Amino acid sequence: MSALRTRKFARTRLTLARALAQALAAQSLSEVPVKALCQQAEVSEATFFNYFPRKQDLMTYLAHLWLLELSWHAQSAAAASQGLAVIDRLFAETAKTCEATPGLFRELLVWMVRGGNLEQSMELSAVEKQLAFPQLAGIEQTPIKGIDRWLAAHLESAIAHGDLPANSLVLGGGAPVYEREFREPAYFKEYQKFRLEDVPEPEDCKEVSCQLVRHPNIASKRWVAEQYDTMVRTNNMTTNSPADAGLVNIKGTRTALALTTDCNARYVHADPRKGAMIAVSEAARNIVCSGGEPVAITNCLNFDRSCCRFKTPEENGHSGIRLLAVIIGSCIGMTISAKFATRLALL
Repeated sequence: MSALRTRKFARTRLTLARALAQALAAQSLSEVPVKALCQQAEVSEATFFNYFPRKQDLMTYLAHLWLLELSWHAQSAAAASQGLAVIDRLFAETAKTCEATPGLFRELLVWMVRGGNLEQSMELSAVEKQLAFPQLAGIEQTPIKGIDRWLAAHLESAIAHGDLPANSLVLGGGAPVYEREFREPAYFKEYQKFRLEDVPEPEDCKEVSCQLVRHPNIASKRWVAEQYDTMVRTNNMTTNSPADAGLVNIKGTRTALALTTDCNARYVHADPRKGAMIAVSEAARNIVCSGGEPVAITNCLNFDRSCCRFKTPEENGHSGIRLLAVIIGSCIGMTISAKFATRLALL
C-alpha cells in the first residue's frame, strides 16, 4: 500500500472511530445506527463495511486506540520508574477516560468483559498511530498491549521491591502451598470459541424474561435472609438502611467494619481468571458503595488434603487456574478499589 493510500486508509478508520465515540455519549453501541455513523463521517455504508465488516469491529478498533494510548502512558511511566508508579499512571489515565467519556468507557468495559482480545486484523500502522495521537511523542513506536499484560509485569515488580506484600495479601502470611500435577481442562478451549453473536434471539422475549426472574439465581432471597438474626447481637448497622455490604458496629468506638463476599460460579467456570477478577472487583465496589475503603481480602480457597476432591490432572488444573486467577484478580481488584472503584460503581 502506497504512503498516500495508507494515510487515507488511516484517516477513514479514525474518522469513523471518532464518530462512534461521539455517538456513545448519548447512546449504547446497540442503539447507534451504522447509517448515522456514515453520515457523520461523510462516507457511504459500502465504504463502512469495506473497512469494518460489523459495527462491533469498529468498537474493537476504538478499544485498540484506547489501549494504544494507555500503552504509551505505561511505557512512558516505565521509562522513569517501575511497579506501583506505572500502575498508578495506568489507573489515573483510565479514570480520566471514565470521567471525560462515560458512555465510551461503559462500552469499553463491555468489550473487555466479552473477551476484549487484541486482533491482528486491527493492527495500527505507524502513520495511523501518529494521526490518532499527534500530541504523544514517539507513539508510532509504541506496541499495543492489554491492561493485564502491563499490570502483570508491574505487579510482579511491585512485589519484588516490597511495595506490595504478596505473602501477606494472598497467602495469609505464610500458608502452605501445594504443588500438584495439572493441565488445562479440554472444556476450557471449547468455551473460548463462544461468540455472543451466534446466540439466536428468542422469539418471545417476554416469556424468556419471566423465566429468568423466576430462576433461583436471580429471584429474591429475602425469604431466606429474613429468617436469619439480622441484628447480629445489635451490631448490624444496615438493618434499617440496606447497603451493598454488611456494616458491623465496633461498640465503644466510632468505627465499623464493612464486609462483603461475592462470586459468580458460572463466570469462574467459563473463564477462571476473568471470573475471579470480576468477583474481587464487585466486592471492592460493594465496600466503596457502602461508604467503606477496601483494605484487606481473602480468597478462601483452602485446597488442603482433607477437603480437596480433585482426582485428575485436569481437575487439579482447573483449581490451580482458579487459584492463580484469584491471586492476580485480588491484586488488580485491590488496586482498582483504591484508584477508581467509586467511578466504576456509578456507571
